[in-house]
Amino acid sequence: MNNYTKLAAAIMLAASTSFAGTSCDDYDNKETSTGEASDFQKSISGTFVELFSEDGFTASKYNDYWVECCAKYTGSTYAGQAMYDMLKTSMTGTIYGAEAQAKYGDGTNGFPNGYQFNCGFIGGVAKFVIDGKKITGLDANSKVVFSHEYTQIDEKNGCYYLKSDDGNEDQFKYFFFMGDTPAETYHLEFRYGNDSVAFRDFFSGQYAYWLASAMLEDETEANRKACIKLFCDENLADYVPTYVYATTDMTWAEFYAGELDKTATSLEEQGLDAVTSATNVKGARFSNAIFELDGETASKIAGVKAVNVAIEANLYNALSDKSRFTVLADAPTDYKVYNEDGSFGKWNSTVATQTATATLTSGFDAKWGNYVISLDGLQDVTTANLQGAVLTTTDGSKYGLQFLNNLWLKPAEFTFCVAEFTEPHGCARAYKHTADLEGKTISNITYILKDTVNVSADMNIYVKKQTSATVTTSAATAGDNVEISLAIENAPEDAAFALSTVKKGSGKGATTLTADDYSYANGKLTLKGSTTSGDIYTVSFASDKYVNIGATITLQ
Repeated sequence: MNNYTKLAAAIMLAASTSFAGTSCDDYDNKETSTGEASDFQKSISGTFVELFSEDGFTASKYNDYWVECCAKYTGSTYAGQAMYDMLKTSMTGTIYGAEAQAKYGDGTNGFPNGYQFNCGFIGGVAKFVIDGKKITGLDANSKVVFSHEYTQIDEKNGCYYLKSDDGNEDQFKYFFFMGDTPAETYHLEFRYGNDSVAFRDFFSGQYAYWLASAMLEDETEANRKACIKLFCDENLADYVPTYVYATTDMTWAEFYAGELDKTATSLEEQGLDAVTSATNVKGARFSNAIFELDGETASKIAGVKAVNVAIEANLYNALSDKSRFTVLADAPTDYKVYNEDGSFGKWNSTVATQTATATLTSGFDAKWGNYVISLDGLQDVTTANLQGAVLTTTDGSKYGLQFLNNLWLKPAEFTFCVAEFTEPHGCARAYKHTADLEGKTISNITYILKDTVNVSADMNIYVKKQTSATVTTSAATAGDNVEISLAIENAPEDAAFALSTVKKGSGKGATTLTADDYSYANGKLTLKGSTTSGDIYTVSFASDKYVNIGATITLQ
C-alpha cells in the first residue's frame, strides 16, 4: 500500500474510532421527547449540500487552493496535486455496504487494492435542511424525501445520536453525527439509517465505506477555504513525503540561496560567484570544490560539487531534464531540498555546537583580507569534508563563505573583505557579498560538512570600521637605541588608536617584541639595544572601533 493509500485509510480509521466501541443495543428502546432541541441540534441548523461535490469544497474553482494547502506538506505542487487527487478520489466513491466490502475487504488485512469511501448522501437525498429538532431531506428537484423531528438520545466519544420522534422504521430513523459544526469546523460528518448497531462498523456491514459529509449551501468563500485548510492540516500533519535522493554540482549562489533566504540571481549580483586563484595547487586540495584550471598556472572554484539533495518523487518524475542529478541508493545524513522553481532550500542536517576562542586580526595586520578570524579549539572541520560556512550576525543577517576567497586550507582561520582588496599573490578578493558586515557583530559561524554533522561555533566579534588613517615614520639609521618618530594622520576623532605591537622581521618569521625590547612615548619609538642596517620593523596601532593601522620601517 503506497503512502497515499495509507493516509486515506488512516483518515477514515480515525473517524471510525468515534463510533466503534459505543454500545448501541438499547437505542431501539430509547424514548424520544417532544421537548426542545439540544444545544448540538441548534448548532447544526441550516441547509446542507454534499461536501465532496461541485456545490461543496471540491468545486473545480478551489483546485489551486487545495494544491497549495497539500503542497505545504508534500513538498511540491506536483505532489500537492497528486495528494489532492488522491484525497478527492478516496472520498468520492459511489458504492457502499456489501458491494464495497466485497470490493475493498473489511480492513483486517489492510487495503491492498485501495478503496474509495462514499461521502455522499444516500436514500435519494440531495440536500438536508436542519432546523432544531426537525430534519428534512430534499431530492434533486427540491421535493421532500422525508421530514421528521428528532430527539438527541445519547452523546458518546464526541458523537451525537438522534432518534426520530415519529416512530418511522425507514432509513431515516436514526442520525449519528460526529462533533463537527458549521461554526467550528465548517462542515458536518454523519450517518443515518434504521440499524443503530450497524453504525459501529466502517468497513463491513450495510453501511460499510460510507460516511456522509456536508457543508452549508450558503457557506462563505472564506469558510469554504478555511474548511479545505483545516482538512489538510488535520489529515496531512504527519504525512512524510517520498523523496528521490541524489547529488548535484552547485554554483556558490545556488549553494547558499536557501541558507541566506535569497535567490541565486540576487547573490550572483552581489558577487557570490566563481573564485579565482593565482595558483593551480591550493584550490585542488578542497575535496568538495568544483575546481577548474584557468590557463597554465591560475585556477578558479566555480562552486561546490556533489552536494546531497532530496527531490520530492512526483517533482523528480516530472523533470524533463534530470541530467544534473546523480541518484543515490540510500538517503544521505544531510541534504538540501530541491524546489520546483529550480532552487535549493536550507540544509537538513544535525548541527554540533563546539566551543572555540575567536580572535580578530584586521586592517594593516590582516595580509589576506580586510579581516581574519582565528578559532582556537575548532575540531572536526577538514578540507575533505568542508563544503562551505555561514556567518551570522547579532542582527540576524547571514553571509556565505567561499573556498580560497574566505575559507582556507586550515579551516580554523577564515577571512573576508568589505572593500576592494588585493592579496599578496595579486588576486582581488570578492567583497560585495560580505560588504555590509562592517560595523556589525558576528555571533556565529556554522561549517557545512559533507556526510556528517555540521559544526557551529559561537563568537562575539565586532567587525571594526575601515579608516583612511595612516601611520607615517621618520627615517631611521641603525645603531644603538634607535629613536623613530611615529605620527598618525587622518584618524577619526573617536578612533583612540594606541600602539599594540612592534615586530622585528617580516612574514611568518617576524618576532613580536616585548616591553623589554622597546619603549614608546609622545609619538617616539625607541628600539632598545643595538640594531643592524636592513633590519625591518613593523608597528601596529589598534582601536576598539576601527581596523588596525600601521607602518613598516627599514633601518638605513
